[in-house]
Amino acid sequence: MSMGPRSYSDVAGELSVYAAKIEAAVTRTRWACAGYTYDEVKIALGTALTYEGVTDVLPQVVDELTRQIVEAPDIHG
Repeated sequence: MSMGPRSYSDVAGELSVYAAKIEAAVTRTRWACAGYTYDEVKIALGTALTYEGVTDVLPQVVDELTRQIVEAPDIHG
């Protein structure tokens, strides 16, 4: 059963929580996987997203986030 379209103000809180979960997964992966290969980071990011309860991210978005993590300067140094 569809409730119909909702306005941005109706979903802004949900979007904020969703974005915060993605950000937490990316941050965790960036810290844990500095210097890892693309494939290793992609697996770790997928695990982190699942841990955060985010299971509906488009594959292209995961690929882009993975690329950004791999190409980021070393955050430990």
